[in-house]
Amino acid sequence: MSNGLYSLGLLLASAKGPTSLPSELSDEPLLLSVGVVGLVALVIWIIRRACYPRKLALKNTPGRPNELNPLHLVAGILVWLLLPAMVQSPLPPGTESLLPAAVLSVLPGAYPPQSPQRLTLTYLLASPFQIACLLVIMKPAFRHGLGRGVGLSLRHWKWDLLRGLYSFLAVLPVCMALAAVFSEWLKTGKEGIHEMLKAMVSLGPGWKVMIFLATAMLVPVVEELLFRGLMQSMVRRYTRSPWFAILCTSVIFALGHVPYWHTMPALLVLSVVLGYNYERTGRLAGPIVIHVCFNAINLLAVAL
Repeated sequence: MSNGLYSLGLLLASAKGPTSLPSELSDEPLLLSVGVVGLVALVIWIIRRACYPRKLALKNTPGRPNELNPLHLVAGILVWLLLPAMVQSPLPPGTESLLPAAVLSVLPGAYPPQSPQRLTLTYLLASPFQIACLLVIMKPAFRHGLGRGVGLSLRHWKWDLLRGLYSFLAVLPVCMALAAVFSEWLKTGKEGIHEMLKAMVSLGPGWKVMIFLATAMLVPVVEELLFRGLMQSMVRRYTRSPWFAILCTSVIFALGHVPYWHTMPALLVLSVVLGYNYERTGRLAGPIVIHVCFNAINLLAVAL
């Protein structure tokens, strides 16, 4: 499993279930406050969709003409999986003696496997290359390029920002409830708490900033390019069904979170919201905002 997907389950992986949920929230006022606001946003969204149900059909949504095929998807997945592994690979024999200690200290290999420091440095070093490679893969396959084609456009950035923030608030309480219920059902204990959450408490300010930059800023961009921009667009091209593309991509997205089984239903719902926003607007800015906010609240709820 890619290191990137672990970050999305941080908050959900820390849920202890319905019996202990109130005590969890009482220790994190930020999470409680955002959850309450999100519940109001969710109720408003349900009322609006009940009044205008046709918008859920996703008919006449923006098209993204492309020539994507399974080879593009395989290439994207390899970039997603292999680049982090390459960044973490040991240096050639004799190289360490040629590099100053300051350089060696910022290489992932200087830290134990699966340690938060190693994962953080891996995200920071690999993510920019993953983004660049995914853009190179997708650009020639979309008829209108990266802007109008993939949806990397900031033409309506204010609307996309507001839409993303609202969608994040509305889906958060649903994800929290699902994570709590399935955590209790599967009897998830301390093993469900991600190392990155522990690191936001135990590590110093410098590491906390780097963890936030890596998992709340870079990882969302990588994953939205791969899952929404590439995978969902390809499935929609072959099936001509926006909803089938959303659901298919979301199932794969959730399955990527093994072994955090109790988070998978919540992440399935979150992914559906990400995909729905992509289909409604034809732009990736909204899904990226939702993804960034979701990862950020995971970290801030623990760090503050």
